[in-house]
Amino acid sequence: MTTRQPRAVLALVSAAVFMAVLDDLAVTNALPGIAEELHVNVSGLQWVVAGYTLVLSATLLSGGAVGDRFGQRRAFL
Repeated sequence: MTTRQPRAVLALVSAAVFMAVLDDLAVTNALPGIAEELHVNVSGLQWVVAGYTLVLSATLLSGGAVGDRFGQRRAFL
């Protein structure tokens, strides 16, 4: 049985959550430009954020499953 290092796991999970939040922050900062280009109101911008978050989440979950099945190195390559 292997021993786990809880601090390392916490750091890794915190870094992953930070990257996801940072990605959403980039979309949030782009919202004024998106609204101007697409001529949408606030409810339209909510759809943009929801759609982006949904696609990002599906990609992350799929990438995790592929990494588990084929190995992280092969999935990344």
